[in-house]
Amino acid sequence: MPQLRADFTSLSPAERARAIALAGRTEDRSPPTTKELIEELDSADPAIRMLAIGTLRNLWDGQTFGYDYAAPAHERRAAIAEWVAWYERTQAGGDP
Repeated sequence: MPQLRADFTSLSPAERARAIALAGRTEDRSPPTTKELIEELDSADPAIRMLAIGTLRNLWDGQTFGYDYAAPAHERRAAIAEWVAWYERTQAGGDP
């Protein structure tokens, strides 16, 4: 049986979950990892969404922008837009 990788781009939810867990365990607040975590907030898999918001909350001082992994898609999209705007202001070289 092949060993699972930690890979945000994998089609395997288990490998994406492993990447999320690794980011949290290593406290990886780098812009590329933060961007990947934000992208996982839009996952079709609620478990991946739950792991992603938990990791973002832990890495970024409790911030959630009101995101609820179990909320309807339209509510999640509004919170994801807040995360994206925050990322662009603070992580992607925009003005703080």
